[in-house]
Amino acid sequence: MTVVPDWLKVPQAVWPLSDRGLSARLVDLATLRFLDGEQPYARQAFFADVHSIDGLAPSGARVARELTNDNGDCQRLFLGEGWSLHLVLTARRPEVQVMVTAESADLADEVIGTVRRAVPPPERTDGKARLTMWTVGNGGAPSRHRRWVDTPRWDAIAGNYPGEVGAALGRLAALAEPPEHGGRLLLWYGEPGTGKTTAIRSLGYEWGSWADIHFVLDPEAFFGSPEYLMHVVADEDLWDPRALSTSRWKVLVVEDADDLIRADARIDAGASMSRLLNLTDGILGHGLRVLLLITTNEPMRGLHPAVVRPGRCLADVQFRPFSRAEADAWLGGTGQAPTGQPTLAELYRARGDLDPVAAHHAPDAAGPYL
Repeated sequence: MTVVPDWLKVPQAVWPLSDRGLSARLVDLATLRFLDGEQPYARQAFFADVHSIDGLAPSGARVARELTNDNGDCQRLFLGEGWSLHLVLTARRPEVQVMVTAESADLADEVIGTVRRAVPPPERTDGKARLTMWTVGNGGAPSRHRRWVDTPRWDAIAGNYPGEVGAALGRLAALAEPPEHGGRLLLWYGEPGTGKTTAIRSLGYEWGSWADIHFVLDPEAFFGSPEYLMHVVADEDLWDPRALSTSRWKVLVVEDADDLIRADARIDAGASMSRLLNLTDGILGHGLRVLLLITTNEPMRGLHPAVVRPGRCLADVQFRPFSRAEADAWLGGTGQAPTGQPTLAELYRARGDLDPVAAHHAPDAAGPYL
């Protein structure tokens, strides 16, 4: 039977069970030696795309506490000679948070260095990319969620974009890194159904060796809060030490940003617009390896002139529908092209790839007035 050290025998009255759950209590327990000065040196690290904490602790470490949840989250508190180690796995991201406390700075550095070397390299899955989605949530603190999504190669979807649209996107997909001088804004505009989101997923594959794709789900809150913006564009770079030496770029994607960049944007959006411009071509963005990709359904003439001025954009791409001749060529005899200028989505429907479930009610003929 393991003898529990006296310092772990915390009186029940300190943390009433009704006030805090076990997860929060274990986090507090892991900091006790640091707070009371017995182990005054602490180190922290965060590792993304790690699915397990097995094998991360130094050899000979003793498990003092373990908590496993049904959702896959797990915590373990390890003890060693003059140090302690707390590992927290958040399965939904996935991410491992590491905290080391020790009696000396050298010992703290040694223990966290051992953990860092044991962390496996980030995964690379063919045909998929890890996308990060950001939201400020109800609590006011930025929260991120990661998920794998299918990312088609550009050459597999190039035919879905007519003429000059496909040529421009092909040049983007071929980039090995953004040019040293030039804009940091990618502006994609055009009516719904023209393939903007699919092209973004393709960039996740083509740029996978040098960039990570981040979706901002609440752009009004993102550009409206300096703290939220800086957390995403700057602070988060420090969370994964494995990425520090690779100088990877971060591509922030804001979809359907019509209200932010429309020429007649409301007055109270002015501060958000200023931060947007500053991030792409100002002091805020200077030195950061950040690209901002904005999509909108607005036509070019409806965009704010400050957004589309020369030098601001790395890419300025209008996603247009197909001409009738282009639509016939795309279908290749597999369907009847809709009249007018169809979008990519309409061509997929004409070919039979989209078969929505629909029910339409025809109004009854008008009867005599009673």
